[in-house]
Amino acid sequence: MDAHDHASHELILVLRGAMTSRLKDATLHARAGSAMIYPANHIHEEWSHNSERLETCFVSFSWPHLPEDISCCLSDSMGRIQTLVSWLHHERESYFPDSHVFLNSILQVVLAEYLRLAKHRGNDMVERVRAYIRTHLDEPLCLDDLAAVGGMSRYHFTRTYRVQTGLTPMRDVCRIRLEAARQLLLTTRMPLKTIAPQVGFANEHHLSRMLKKRLAMSVRELRGRARNQSVSDTKQDLRSETLL
Repeated sequence: MDAHDHASHELILVLRGAMTSRLKDATLHARAGSAMIYPANHIHEEWSHNSERLETCFVSFSWPHLPEDISCCLSDSMGRIQTLVSWLHHERESYFPDSHVFLNSILQVVLAEYLRLAKHRGNDMVERVRAYIRTHLDEPLCLDDLAAVGGMSRYHFTRTYRVQTGLTPMRDVCRIRLEAARQLLLTTRMPLKTIAPQVGFANEHHLSRMLKKRLAMSVRELRGRARNQSVSDTKQDLRSETLL
């Protein structure tokens, strides 16, 4: 995209692939798991890396108290911003009493998490490895690959990663894959057999067992709860319309 600006602030979340942005005098490099904020009325330009498919999500917002020195690009290493933005995107056209308050509350949590990450930057090595994992979820991943991304020997990498995260690298790979699967289950209608290879599981049976172990509920129960919540919201809308 050629140089342009916006009257509102803009949050960009990179879901897949890689992109480069130029904002003021800075060049920003973002990959899957990166989050960026373009302040209002700041000219910026963007381009994708042709070798990879780029998928992003953006949110435009107004906030008079946005810090002037906020970091323009950071790593959402725990995937919290992605989870919240996915929720915001899913509910963007919903209507129920005080729906705007509900959506603004989600946005406030997104911005609070962004500011927290900007103020307390995580370990660069862990963020780099987690970004790599999210970009290659559908590929086989081994400890040697991750150690190479971390720039350490296999032994030193495993020990350092566990100190920084409380998890071994391969357990973190499993955690990230299961979280990605959960997001797809809640936000799409794709069957489990389609989701499994996209997040790195050999088949839907293995993924189903792992999800039940992690979430203490079956895939059917997980989607059922989400569906029941949606039906409940719809009924509330109808009741509100009747009262009006």
